[in-house]
Amino acid sequence: MSCSSVVYSGEIEMITVEIARLERSMKRLAESNELLAQTDGSDPEFALAIKENVEVLASQERKIVDYRQQIVKLLSAGLGQDVVLPRRTANPVPVEVANQPTDAELRGDREGVYL
Repeated sequence: MSCSSVVYSGEIEMITVEIARLERSMKRLAESNELLAQTDGSDPEFALAIKENVEVLASQERKIVDYRQQIVKLLSAGLGQDVVLPRRTANPVPVEVANQPTDAELRGDREGVYL
């Protein structure tokens, strides 16, 4: 493994950690909005919180898309691997692992954020 591959691998690892953090944050914000939406709607602070959460969710989703594009560039340029973007996810993955089950599938997780 060349020195540049190690650098790219480190960058990819840092980016994937940040993506995971953003996804956890998005899940919590979506859950918060669900709880706030279940109120009677008379509290203007709740409506404002929902609106702000929606804006943060959109911002975090844009960041995730940007990070995934960075990973594709790093994989393509630095590691010399072909990269595919599976239809059902924007996660870039090397060709040889594109059809591998995800960690969540292996654990049997069925939950997810559906917006």
